[in-house]
Amino acid sequence: MNRAGENSGMGRAGAGDSPAAVLADATFVTQTPSGDLTNEQALSLLTDGLLKHASGVVARAIPATDYVAPGTTITAGAGLAGGGDLSANRTLSLSLPATGPGAGAIGGAAQLLRSLTLDAEGRVTAATASDLAAITGLLKSAAGTLSAALAGVDFETGLAREYYLELARSRLGLTAFDPTYGFFWEDFDKAASNTSVPGWQLAATGSGGNLALVPATKGGVHRIFTGTTANSVEDTWANEQLISAIGTQKWWLGVRQAVTTAITAQTIAATCLSENSVKTVGVGVFGAGSTVNFQLQYDGNFGTTFADLGVAIDTAMNLFEVYCKGDSKLYYRTNLGSEANVTPASASALSQYIISTVRNGSDTTDRRLERDFVGFLYPR
Repeated sequence: MNRAGENSGMGRAGAGDSPAAVLADATFVTQTPSGDLTNEQALSLLTDGLLKHASGVVARAIPATDYVAPGTTITAGAGLAGGGDLSANRTLSLSLPATGPGAGAIGGAAQLLRSLTLDAEGRVTAATASDLAAITGLLKSAAGTLSAALAGVDFETGLAREYYLELARSRLGLTAFDPTYGFFWEDFDKAASNTSVPGWQLAATGSGGNLALVPATKGGVHRIFTGTTANSVEDTWANEQLISAIGTQKWWLGVRQAVTTAITAQTIAATCLSENSVKTVGVGVFGAGSTVNFQLQYDGNFGTTFADLGVAIDTAMNLFEVYCKGDSKLYYRTNLGSEANVTPASASALSQYIISTVRNGSDTTDRRLERDFVGFLYPR
């Protein structure tokens, strides 16, 4: 009830007024007694704050329990931005680092393998992509990196023929099981004797020779060498003449070989296509072209013109590819690396056979070439 009406005409008491004068101008409530209000108490005497009503009882509301206390704010945590006090609607958003890859699709083309780097909040800070289309054949994973697997190194050479057949087809843009092409393959895993490989002819000058059973090797390796007599030569060639007009046909020659001795400007240690020892296209060591890097040789017989393969000469096994797509260019790669090409002045139009040679020139030092395999894809 309101007792202010009993003191009609009276205003609110001042600071110096008696309690009776204050109560005379106050609003009263009557309720069941509680810890906050007695049976009858002036609301003006309550502590400042909000009231709540629960189960018929009026009591003071408790900050942070019954309502959000004044001064409460929303603070953006790690990885977030925005927030503020509750005097208005607030928005939280992701805070991306300046080093992140930015907006855009993560998936990309189907042949790309994506690698994402995340920070402690799970945000992407970097994204890289590996183009699987650039890796031909079987893949291997080492230390988290994908690369092409090498036959005879990463898997047994029993699969090598099929692997390099598919590699050759892909280089030339051919479909699988094309009956208009043949594939010559020599893995040197059969020896008629310690110095004889079936299907290969041999010719030596000076102290040149060969070894079909090479110690401390596996998978079949054939070594040809010069010995220590100056101007020594060892040639070995396959009997078959498999191709002609090499500038206008599609073909692929692949050889895995090693030059296991030091070399000089006098040294030749290479595998080639040969037009009856008149003109060759070959890969390996040609000292006249470089004593630093392996070379592609063309427009001559074991000489004349060279293209640098960009791979330093060493004594390890290296995979060399040279091929033509029927466009009068020679394409080449080393160890499954990037493709490059040259245009010969005049490509041979005559029949070709495969030959490997090692020559020491005027040096009186032994030079050696060891072949792991030779493959050749040719049109029928």
